[in-house]
Amino acid sequence: MRLSSSKIRRVTALEILDSRGNPTLRAGVELEDGSYPIDYLVMAAPVFRGGRHIAVQQGAGMVVSKSDARHEYAAVEFLKWFTETENNLRFGCVSGYLPVRREAASVSELDRVIEEQGLEVAPKTYDCLTTVFGQMEDMTLYANKSFENGTAARKVLEYHLADKAAEDRAAVEEALAQGKSLEEAAADYVTEESFEVWYGAFCEALKQAVGE
Repeated sequence: MRLSSSKIRRVTALEILDSRGNPTLRAGVELEDGSYPIDYLVMAAPVFRGGRHIAVQQGAGMVVSKSDARHEYAAVEFLKWFTETENNLRFGCVSGYLPVRREAASVSELDRVIEEQGLEVAPKTYDCLTTVFGQMEDMTLYANKSFENGTAARKVLEYHLADKAAEDRAAVEEALAQGKSLEEAAADYVTEESFEVWYGAFCEALKQAVGE
């Protein structure tokens, strides 16, 4: 997610949920007559009263595709090297992704690798990594199970609402251009009936995606 200075300067507080420890939040806001820095806090996701500390475990994956024995062996050796504590933490310091080995998810290990390898780590990335490391002992991680047509289902989950919002926004903007007020232009899209219509279409699209 990228946020322009013009959007950020309109608010006094902003929450960003990012899938990695290297959010694209700018260091400051640029104005016509100067600039000012953005102060930030990195915090664990909240747990509601009576809830459990659970987090989705997912991210970029790597596979060894079927080839000849020589290339398959080389690919496996690379993955072994890449997932070693030192190498995986070094990658995380640049990308913001968490290491895949539990023993690497340690502030002391992170600090050791940074010092021994002389790494320069962005403060936001370091703060994100160490915050998550400190929470992992009390956190239950789970991964979504794979199922047939799962990729198609995920596309529905990811885009169906966004596509509908973009479509409705275009209709509202057209109505505004014709002279209607915002309340008049948006009236048909902010009702329970409108939601139920979208929700029904969403469920049907999801069923079709998984082949039901």
